[in-house]
Amino acid sequence: MQTFIERIKKHAEHVANAGGHCATEETTKQALILPLLDILGFSPFDPTRVKAEYGADFPGVKSTERVDYALFCHGIPVMFIEAKAYAEKLSNHSAQLSRYFNATPEVAVAA
Repeated sequence: MQTFIERIKKHAEHVANAGGHCATEETTKQALILPLLDILGFSPFDPTRVKAEYGADFPGVKSTERVDYALFCHGIPVMFIEAKAYAEKLSNHSAQLSRYFNATPEVAVAA
């Protein structure tokens, strides 16, 4: 457990130091989000655990919706992560994340 806590603390320091350099969503994903997923036990290199650009269509409202990351346990999506650039205001995107979350009843957490 101590190793996990140390890894989280180190990643928090990394975010504080590198976050300002993450001007785009893609850079934020690569530099900040993917390393955190790995710390949490969701290897971004394992497509059975992490699927990028996962389909999260809400029938009758919007089609071809894609959430940035879907995290899986035992083949079931359990969490969605929608990425934005480091400095972007997140409150502007609540409706987008809500659509993804509501479209997939198995998902318990959306961030």
